[in-house]
Amino acid sequence: GNSHYNDKISHDDEKLANLNIEVNEVNVRRNNDAESNTDKCIKPVQNFTSMDELKKEYAKQELLIAGYQRENEKLYATIKKLHKDKQTETEDSQTAKRLTTENLSLRVEVEQLNKELKLRSQQICTMIPDIYFIFRLIFMTENRINELQELNKQLDNERNKLTKELNDARLELTNMNLKMNNHIREKNDLLEKYENFKEKSQTDCTNMKETYLCQIEDLQKKLRWYIENQSIIIKDSKKLQNQVD
Repeated sequence: GNSHYNDKISHDDEKLANLNIEVNEVNVRRNNDAESNTDKCIKPVQNFTSMDELKKEYAKQELLIAGYQRENEKLYATIKKLHKDKQTETEDSQTAKRLTTENLSLRVEVEQLNKELKLRSQQICTMIPDIYFIFRLIFMTENRINELQELNKQLDNERNKLTKELNDARLELTNMNLKMNNHIREKNDLLEKYENFKEKSQTDCTNMKETYLCQIEDLQKKLRWYIENQSIIIKDSKKLQNQVD
């Protein structure tokens, strides 16, 4: 009977040792996961930009929690079995109690992680309308930018058209100024010719007037001479007539 009891104790000690190793491994993984999974697996909420990413992250967190729960349930079942096999308060049973306490602590930690995950999920769901609004705002902004670019293109075309018309108008104005200057020069030439002709005409007119005056004066002299001569002839004729009579 003692041999069987000793074998059973030895078997239980081996189980406890293995369980201790497993618990230590779980503790190491738990500590590492508490740092890495919390920081790496659980991304900040603001890093998710689509519903697909949110769903994938939620499913990933559920798998992690399920893994924690399976490990804890396995440890708890082993410890419970050891408690049933051992009726006395030995060092092994104290180890089992300690493992039970650690298992309960793991359960509390898993529940806390579950609560944090649910809280993060709620935060993500709360942020979805804001993300949708941001995407909609970005889409509207891009449309507005495209509209402004198209309007700017139209304004550039209109500006180029007006610039061409302005250059054509300036060229036409330059040609008109050249023509006007030519007309002014021709007008000045005509005025100069007119003044020269006018001056020459006045000179010719004066000369002709003087000539005519001289000729008239000569004719008047001749006319007076003829009149005087006729008067003399008439007198002489009368004399002769009287003498004949």
